[in-house]
Amino acid sequence: MALHLAGLRRLFLPLLVVCFFVPDLWAVTTLNMSHDLVALGIAGQNMTPNNPALDARPLFSASIQYARTQGVTLITADSGAYYFLTSENSNYYLYLGSLTNLTIDLAGSTIYFKEAFLYGIGVSQSNGVTLKNFETDFLNPPYTHAQLTAIDANQRTLSYATLSGWSDPTTFNTFNPAFGQPQLYVVPFRNGALVGPRMAVSRPISQGVLTLTQDNAPWTQADTLPSTLQAGDVLVLIARGGGVPVQVYRSDNVTVSGVEVHGASAVGVLMDTVSNSTVDQVRITPRPNTGLIAANADGIMFNLAQQNNHLRNSYVTRTLDDAMSLNSIGPGTVVSQNGPRTVTVQRAAYNRFPNGTLLNFVDRSSGAEISGATIVSQQPPDSDNPSFGGQVVLTVSQDLPSLPQSTSVAYGSPEMRGSGSTIEDNVVEDIPYGRGIYIGGNVNVIVRRNLVRQMRCDGIVVAQTTQNFPGPPAHDVTIRDNRLLNILGPGCETNKTLAAISVNTRVLGFGFGTSAVNTNVSVINNFIAESGHSGISIGQLNGGQVANNFVSRWYTQPTIPLWRLSGDDDSDQILADFQLPIVVRSSSGIVNQNNQTNSGATPAISLTSLTPASITAGTSAITLTLNGNFIPGAAALFGGVQLQTDYVSNQQLNALIPQAEIATAGARVVTVANPDPLATSSGSSLFQVYSQKRRSQVTSVAWKQFQ
Repeated sequence: MALHLAGLRRLFLPLLVVCFFVPDLWAVTTLNMSHDLVALGIAGQNMTPNNPALDARPLFSASIQYARTQGVTLITADSGAYYFLTSENSNYYLYLGSLTNLTIDLAGSTIYFKEAFLYGIGVSQSNGVTLKNFETDFLNPPYTHAQLTAIDANQRTLSYATLSGWSDPTTFNTFNPAFGQPQLYVVPFRNGALVGPRMAVSRPISQGVLTLTQDNAPWTQADTLPSTLQAGDVLVLIARGGGVPVQVYRSDNVTVSGVEVHGASAVGVLMDTVSNSTVDQVRITPRPNTGLIAANADGIMFNLAQQNNHLRNSYVTRTLDDAMSLNSIGPGTVVSQNGPRTVTVQRAAYNRFPNGTLLNFVDRSSGAEISGATIVSQQPPDSDNPSFGGQVVLTVSQDLPSLPQSTSVAYGSPEMRGSGSTIEDNVVEDIPYGRGIYIGGNVNVIVRRNLVRQMRCDGIVVAQTTQNFPGPPAHDVTIRDNRLLNILGPGCETNKTLAAISVNTRVLGFGFGTSAVNTNVSVINNFIAESGHSGISIGQLNGGQVANNFVSRWYTQPTIPLWRLSGDDDSDQILADFQLPIVVRSSSGIVNQNNQTNSGATPAISLTSLTPASITAGTSAITLTLNGNFIPGAAALFGGVQLQTDYVSNQQLNALIPQAEIATAGARVVTVANPDPLATSSGSSLFQVYSQKRRSQVTSVAWKQFQ
């Protein structure tokens, strides 16, 4: 017996020593908030789902604090509904600041914020954070529904009746967001379908009556209102302003994935001043079954984008401003020039100018970018939390040119303007107001393989303005292999209804510029059908190409009225340009070649062969070459799954087969889809995925026959 005990001591004593002296073996790296909070002493109760009376926010906050100090790398929860009834501070329901290497995976849960006008989940000054697999909604959404009962066109008033389950529009008379100016709009629907543009509403709202703001919009005037609306329509009144459901701010290497946003008082997902970050498989959609509007401003925005950001595989619909955007608007404006190397700048919002930053400047009368210098010092000193809209005196490395007051400031480094970023493989559709994909002031970005359809404004646009939100011109942008269908209709300013794809600069006074200030923008291999005006409009561009695009059926909306043109604009020329499939104005050095235009039916396409035609199961992703007769925008289908497809020529497509699609043996049918839903395609080929064993047998037989 003594020998037996001695043996046990020899076995377990080293293990005890290891456990005491290597404490990381006991560390918790995964925290399930639905089960572990009590056991770990984090809170007095676990965060159980589907309990509307339980305020989940304090429990979530406590979990984040525990993760900070205890080395947790994954926070999760049981799938279900969670209710955030109180906010962490005056701005955020849940503030995630200064986090490193943490994943928050909510397993398909829905978070309900009590109110809509604070920030929901905010990640700030963090690195290596992932937010994934959850939905957001509100207990009190930033919109309501009412039924139109009568129209007084002369007074521009809409009488309404409240609908069961929805608050009275007068609820928003006291709406006063902490961020941004309060704005009210109404959007009309009939049988669930959009029937008119967004229309500004004046406050206060009288009981039972909405008064449209007189902004001279053509579709809200006495002679047009009766033809747009009718009694029985559903009016969605939205309150715009305040925070956003999901925000990432001044962070690096952050991923937002598998997130769905149902409603937002402003932007749905805001990536603000981030680098090396990704938005993947995110959806901005109305509330299931009962909602009609998804976001009261943009859908997904990369604001002041820095290097290597990516927006991919996402879906946006029913937003009231741009569906997807990537911008580098001006971080400030010049107040005064105090000397050849000293300038006083007023910040835009909380934007920073760290020492060592290269600054350029923008002439707001022409849009031209002026080379500047590097910041060597500043007063007050740079900090993580500068004053909102505050002034800073910058000293730079070399003499500056004369800079008039209100000259716009721009970041001079491509890395500070989104270099290496992409917007790819997304779907945008049915947008009441706003552009599909907007690029503003960025450098070296790619927009590719997106589907944009059912738009009232431009589908894809590279646009500069020096008026509101002034910014620099864009450089080195590629727009390729996109499909755009049913673009442009009543509801947008004329500068936003030029074409399905547009490049333009608007200067002070909202007039189109006359100088070619944007540089090297390429529009290639895109398919466009049913554009209300032109298919492609290029303006104020120096260098680039418009090549190998297919434009079918343009100028389908000749009655769209002009709105908000400057007195400097040539309206006759603009109206004439609307009738052309491809327009190039105020530009130089543009290679315009090999484009196909067809005012009638889009031609059929066909597939004849594949290279390779087989592969061994388990192989990594491969590029498949498809041979046949194609047009830009054609997409390869692999066993019914659409592949990332690039147009090479009328005879060839290249498509990427993901590893997951060839993981198991079997035959796959490969077809090609015509980009025009009204046109046809023909031909199919079998692609064989062999098992490792089968491939070895085939190779052995072939070798024996060769011998």
